[in-house]
Amino acid sequence: AELARDLVSAAYVSLIESGVRRPSPELAKALLARLGVDHDRDTRDQELLVKVVAATELGDTASARELLGHSEANSPQPSPRRRLAQALVDQRSGFFREAQVEFLTLVDVFEAGSVEHLRAVRGACACARFTSSMAEPIAAARRVLALPTEHDLGEHLQLKTTIRATTATLLSLSGDYESALEMCHAAIEAASSPWALASAMWVQALTYERQGRNELAAICARDALIHMREGERPLERASIIMTACWLELQADLFDEASVTSRLDEVETVFLTHGNVDSR
Repeated sequence: AELARDLVSAAYVSLIESGVRRPSPELAKALLARLGVDHDRDTRDQELLVKVVAATELGDTASARELLGHSEANSPQPSPRRRLAQALVDQRSGFFREAQVEFLTLVDVFEAGSVEHLRAVRGACACARFTSSMAEPIAAARRVLALPTEHDLGEHLQLKTTIRATTATLLSLSGDYESALEMCHAAIEAASSPWALASAMWVQALTYERQGRNELAAICARDALIHMREGERPLERASIIMTACWLELQADLFDEASVTSRLDEVETVFLTHGNVDSR
């Protein structure tokens, strides 16, 4: 009520908080001023995060670092959003332990269920594959997936789907195949984009392989590739191609010319992006 005074009703503020209503730029500026937040800086950091997310998803860590460099020059004190952007770049650059520590710290900084909170949880889970520190990220993922979903928008749904797929990977790596497959099925049913669907099928393929069900694993990996858009997330696509090729070889379900062609594509992607993780 104090925040809303003379601006809007307290009920309207509640609708903004729950994501049902989006305030106008003027109202947002007034509310943030009452909360002691620098609106202009908050807007700049939001824009920075959006641009860094786009660059890292394309595997363009050089551009992402350049964006961060400009931001640091203008404001040396990092905000939570800028720290999240830096963690995303660190993750893409192969500094998984450092990135995971920052992601897990930010999980408790951002509002539960916000887009930034979901990105921090997903980042912590993604890094856990390489740090072997899985318990805390899995627990954070289970908490966020238990949050109410009635007000989730498109981006929220997509992030939650990829959190499910990433958590399924960790469950599979820890040997809990039943829970991993359940999480994959939930991710496939909730998938709101081709990439979300492909990533869930990819994890499903890896889980079947760990169970020794190689033919089924190869089929799932092929299905994942079918749903990947050409040019979308090249590093992830390259990893899925490698998985599909390996599983087809394991199951003796391959064509030599096709495998060679696809691995040539993988090599081109890795040489272009110079990615430590995928190499």
